[in-house]
Amino acid sequence: MRTFAVLTFVIIGAACTATATDNVFDKKVAPILVKHCIECHNANDFKGKLDLQPKAGFLRGGELRLAFNETIPAESVILQRVQADEMPPEQPLTENE
Repeated sequence: MRTFAVLTFVIIGAACTATATDNVFDKKVAPILVKHCIECHNANDFKGKLDLQPKAGFLRGGELRLAFNETIPAESVILQRVQADEMPPEQPLTENE
């Protein structure tokens, strides 16, 4: 089921960049980032030099490289970290997320 959640995230992320609509990002991706990521990856706390508060920060990435790969979403660092159970460290994603 976790694979389904990750694939959903990939599809949503791809749709958000392919259609260039902030609406998809705001309704589908942002709530997950707020619930699980923003506490440590924001403009003030900036862990990994990654600010996930704005959509631009999500697309820009941090010290490792791009967080989200617009060309090949399945190869995104953010997804690799979630699949490896490295992120989020304290509040894992639910099956629906």
